[in-house]
Amino acid sequence: MKDLIVLIICCFSISIVNAQLNNNPKIDFDIRIGYGIPSEANTNSGLSFGLEPRYWLGDNMSFGLKADFQDFGTNLADIGVGRFSSYMLTGDFYSSDDVADRLFGGLGLGLFKSGSVSGFFGETDSGDLNWGIMGRVGYLRQQVRISFEYNVVLNGDAFIYYGFHFAWSPF
Repeated sequence: MKDLIVLIICCFSISIVNAQLNNNPKIDFDIRIGYGIPSEANTNSGLSFGLEPRYWLGDNMSFGLKADFQDFGTNLADIGVGRFSSYMLTGDFYSSDDVADRLFGGLGLGLFKSGSVSGFFGETDSGDLNWGIMGRVGYLRQQVRISFEYNVVLNGDAFIYYGFHFAWSPF
């Protein structure tokens, strides 16, 4: 529920900023969907959804705030779904000045939250909050971004998951 509230606040804030800066191409907003694959043996791959507003510093660099929400299945009998959410500051560097077609690489630093839903009645475990880092490479074609991300959660086990993401920027 808290993730949904954060998602609604992000969408509302970005729409207000975009309405005031309608002719300013320095602000982008991505709607992301992806597929994540965790490194733990008892966790299956799953879907990811995210939002990422970005501010452009020139033609080759952008900074943003990324909120991602992942649902992973598990092989454990007492846990039905593993949930992860991340909130990160991101930075991307683009390989050329061609706005329509270019490669990019980026880094991110932020908080990762894990949790699970289990049992017959859908009992939830809010999980832990840990720092994490993210690296990504990708391709931007006009308003569509395709990226590969590698996430490392810096807890005692150094939980790792990677994913393929498709993002669309409607603005």
